[in-house]
Amino acid sequence: MIADLSELRRRFMGPDAASEIMKAVANNIGESANLEFKQLNDKGMTVQDGSFPKDLRVHLAENVSAFANQAGGIIVWGVECRKNQPMAAWPFPHCEKVRDVINDVSLNIVEPATEIETTAVPLENGVGFAVTYVPPAKVKPVMCTFNGDKRYYWRNGESAIAMDHGLVRALMLATARPELELRTTKTDVIFEGLSTKSPDPSYRVTIEYTILNVGQVLVSEFAVVLTSCPNGTRFSTDGNLARKTGQTSLDDDNMMIDGSVIVHSSPDLKLFPKSGIRFVSIKFHTNNLEGKHEFRGLIVAKDASVPFEFSVDMSSISGREQALQKYREALSQRQLGSPPRTSRFI
Repeated sequence: MIADLSELRRRFMGPDAASEIMKAVANNIGESANLEFKQLNDKGMTVQDGSFPKDLRVHLAENVSAFANQAGGIIVWGVECRKNQPMAAWPFPHCEKVRDVINDVSLNIVEPATEIETTAVPLENGVGFAVTYVPPAKVKPVMCTFNGDKRYYWRNGESAIAMDHGLVRALMLATARPELELRTTKTDVIFEGLSTKSPDPSYRVTIEYTILNVGQVLVSEFAVVLTSCPNGTRFSTDGNLARKTGQTSLDDDNMMIDGSVIVHSSPDLKLFPKSGIRFVSIKFHTNNLEGKHEFRGLIVAKDASVPFEFSVDMSSISGREQALQKYREALSQRQLGSPPRTSRFI
């Protein structure tokens, strides 16, 4: 029995694949948790014209789901197998056309989509085998969706079987990763005064945002890292929710991440699935309420790093007209020689 997937792939999809398939049959190398043999012309299922009948597509879909939900696997097409043991090699015509059909069919047989690879193993005159490689899925479980199946499969020894609800749930929780989103919930701008040396205004812009947990697992530690933002940007935090730091280390390799501004969640803050929390406010000063201010950064959690990018459009920010009116009043009063009615000078 060959257990290593990379070794299976090398043998059955490499330059000596044809002879390796013949050796597997001759040496009685049986099916396993990551190896499947399938004859293409038994029980009325024929590929004489290069087609790939429905029953074979069902078999493909179930085994792609099963292999993807575990450690991946190889399907060798063109080998008769009984009781999990290869009996004879039955190469078929139009093997390259069958390869193309399998690659095309595989795009819509499971969800989430899994990038499988099928190669032709020609012998002569277009006759040969086909071999399908199924990698382990990054996001599990993978559902079989072909022909309205909508079940999850698991490789039970040498066969693909439908998983029960408990196993599906366990696999979902075991492989689920944090999924966080940053959403702006409030914007505001206040006119703070005129420069003492010029008529330039100073506006304070405030952005409140919420962290949303749109995934299926509890998130107990996360950070927001701003890597690109307007000069002078600062965070205003609730000390019970977050703390400002200069770096954070939440990824798998404990690599320190540096950013312009970082807010790290408090140790006792927990974000449950399908919930959100108004985390912190961003504040910065500007003398122009036209155009956009761009922000880029990362939401970092254990086992996940989600980039985000958003912009604040000054033309639609809340309080803009009031701030502009106060600026015009202050400018008019300065031109008339009266002290402006503002509590702060820049």
